[in-house]
Amino acid sequence: MLSTRQFKILYHLYSSRQEDPAKSFSIDDLAETYGVTTRTIRTDVDAIARHMTGKGLDLSIDKKDVVLSIVDADRARYFVGETMDEMQKVFYFVDDLARAKYIVETVLLSRRYVSMDTLAGDLYISQSRLSQDLKTVGSILEKYHLTLERAKGVGVRITGDPLDKRDCLMKESSISLVDDVQYIGNSKYDHMLDMSSDIVTSIMLRHDFSVSDITLQNIVVHVAATVEMLIRGSVIEEDLQPDPSTDPEERVIAREILERCSDKFGLSFNDNEVENLAVNIHGKREYDTDDFITSKVDEHVLNGLKRVSDVYGIDLTENLDLRIALALHVNPMVTRLKHHRQLENALTFFIKQNYALPFEIATTFADEALPVFEGKISDDELSYLACHFATALNAINEANHAEKRAIIITRSKKSEALLLKQSLRSRFPQIAQVDVSHVYSQKKLNLNEYDCILVTEKDLTSLNSNCIYVDGVSLDEDEERRVAFSLAGFDLERDLVSKFDRRLFEVGSANSKEEIVRRMFSRAQDLGIVDPSALDSILEHERSNSSYFGNDISIPHAETLRADCRRTFISVFILNKKVPWDSFKTDMSLLLVINVGDSVRYQLWNYISLMISKPEYIASLRSCRDFQSFINAVRSIFKLEIDAR
Repeated sequence: MLSTRQFKILYHLYSSRQEDPAKSFSIDDLAETYGVTTRTIRTDVDAIARHMTGKGLDLSIDKKDVVLSIVDADRARYFVGETMDEMQKVFYFVDDLARAKYIVETVLLSRRYVSMDTLAGDLYISQSRLSQDLKTVGSILEKYHLTLERAKGVGVRITGDPLDKRDCLMKESSISLVDDVQYIGNSKYDHMLDMSSDIVTSIMLRHDFSVSDITLQNIVVHVAATVEMLIRGSVIEEDLQPDPSTDPEERVIAREILERCSDKFGLSFNDNEVENLAVNIHGKREYDTDDFITSKVDEHVLNGLKRVSDVYGIDLTENLDLRIALALHVNPMVTRLKHHRQLENALTFFIKQNYALPFEIATTFADEALPVFEGKISDDELSYLACHFATALNAINEANHAEKRAIIITRSKKSEALLLKQSLRSRFPQIAQVDVSHVYSQKKLNLNEYDCILVTEKDLTSLNSNCIYVDGVSLDEDEERRVAFSLAGFDLERDLVSKFDRRLFEVGSANSKEEIVRRMFSRAQDLGIVDPSALDSILEHERSNSSYFGNDISIPHAETLRADCRRTFISVFILNKKVPWDSFKTDMSLLLVINVGDSVRYQLWNYISLMISKPEYIASLRSCRDFQSFINAVRSIFKLEIDAR
């Protein structure tokens, strides 16, 4: 197999040869391009030539030029494509957006135009795929008022204000690992991050400045981006007035960091750079005493919690731990919003999918508790707030220790059922009684007397609509969530399945987000279950918040419970092809409208959250082409019958 550099050389020669059959490359130029010696290039060319023997290509060195000849176009095309697939198995991106972010980082860090061949070779993708990715890049850059400029035959570069470039680099260039899937990193930038981390950490420790690991890394990225831009002569010229809320110590720390960077890299900086970094540090500071919670901040928090109580009927105003946590979070958050420096959060979609209700509560809280700023509060910022609400709601659920009854129906050995019984009792102390029954004896039982019914084989879920399949003698996270739902009185048919309607289900095509919302809403309106006025509320919520939940799924909804709908409903639209939705794309949309008098009005978001919490769940729903198969998929998800795909 070729090395990464050897593949890049091959791809560069091959794509250039297709554009210009007479084109050749000097060994000196290739050595400069790939940062190696001419001897290494000769060695690489020899290895490439041996690897592609009989593949429709011929590679040779003529004096000091490298020449690639296409002997058989079809075989050559197949060989290059096959080699590209092999390379993708070594390094690949978690999604298209990750690839686009890599392009943003690479182009921002370049002092000149970056050629299309270089980008395609780095990414192991075709030119046509790269053209599609560049459209995504353009969408990313729009958020920062930047432009992707293309020069035919030369390449691409990013133009715009230096401060906007720096902001973009800080927020879009994070390299991370998601499970075992890697983003390809820019090794030079990684080196800069390491050096910046050493400088920032040592100075923070010396000043005993309190920040979490996550926020420390965020400051490190800011410093690395600042240094990279200063090295390139990109200095903040705009006069930044000192922010009165910034602590003098934060300016001292900012200046010390920049001075250390200046000594290390031999660069100069001005007071604008100091102020810019000081504001960034202030927006991420963690206060560890109540002295920083002013009466004004506490009033904002209390107003936000009162709004949550009005909308969701959940009174958290007396939860002092939550109020303190929110106040300490809101204090630096106000600074971030004022200076347009909202935090990034790699777990945003995980939080939206798994904790949909806390996220919606956070959205409502922020709308009321925080002053009005230009633009909207990002989902990344809201997801941090959602974590505070998730903790508070979990504490409320744990406090509910009313005595419950559960039963395990099995064909397994009694010893295995006893282990499962022990696991159930240890995790849920509110269960006062756990019975165990063999499947042959279940007919003698009245299953309606039990709050929770567990079965150890998938086919046994047909015994009752609320049976939960458990695989093993201990409960995993998914199984625990379903048990918690059952103990809270959740009935699958009544509380979720009944919210769907055959007449509110559609498979088809659409051209825009607004068309999707209006078509889903019009079906409900035609049934006479919702007044036209509710549509304005839904569209208004769309304008101020994002209803994209990741995994190509969107859930448009009104902020508040509705008195102008006859019953709660979920309208479903499965799309034949993806449609742009905010900065993403969706191919399945659920319109949710909740009636103010619905008995499960506060829990419904939790049920939907579980339904969209895993890609395999969404895949099973998305594959449905008729209403009945969709409902069967919903039932399978909640009974844990579905197999991972």
